[in-house]
Amino acid sequence: MEQKTFSEQLSTRTKRSSLVRKLSRVNRITVLFTVIVCGLALAVFFYRILTAQHEQSTKASVAGFQLSLEDFASRAEGAAASIAGRPDVVQAARSRSHADAYKILAELIGQMHVDFIVLTDTSGNIISRGHSERYGDNIINQRAVKEAVRGRTTYSYEKGVLVRFAIRAGCPVYDSERRIIGAVVSGFNVSSADFLQKTRATFGC
Repeated sequence: MEQKTFSEQLSTRTKRSSLVRKLSRVNRITVLFTVIVCGLALAVFFYRILTAQHEQSTKASVAGFQLSLEDFASRAEGAAASIAGRPDVVQAARSRSHADAYKILAELIGQMHVDFIVLTDTSGNIISRGHSERYGDNIINQRAVKEAVRGRTTYSYEKGVLVRFAIRAGCPVYDSERRIIGAVVSGFNVSSADFLQKTRATFGC
């Protein structure tokens, strides 16, 4: 009778030990699963934070570049208006002298801190470029020129003949009787490395 009682006790202890081992395995699996889930949750959380920061940074860069374009467009427009009102430029437009116009425009590029200056007649034929000795070709298809010979000062972003892509501002040239005798176009070469450096220095984008 005592031996049977001992066997029963041993069996009970064995069952309890087996149950403990099973529970231990379950606990380890549960802990491992919890660690994995928490790790994935943290990964997703930090990914969203980094993505949001990247989007904000990208938006700030785009906004900065847009501000830069607007600033350079305003500067180009101001330069064109100033150049078109000069008596020597008016005289060069009236006489259509390439040599005289080239000498004036080449000096003005440095003074006005622009990348190019062009003087045309009312048909869009180039009298002179300040940044090149090429002249005689027609650029009436450029919006800045087309609007200028119609009496409107404006700017545009477009491809040119010598400059791949630029901010161009056009302004009409008037004689003493307020008749339009030509147009001045000035601006910046957006496709140049120098322009990108200016943009970064000014707006940090």
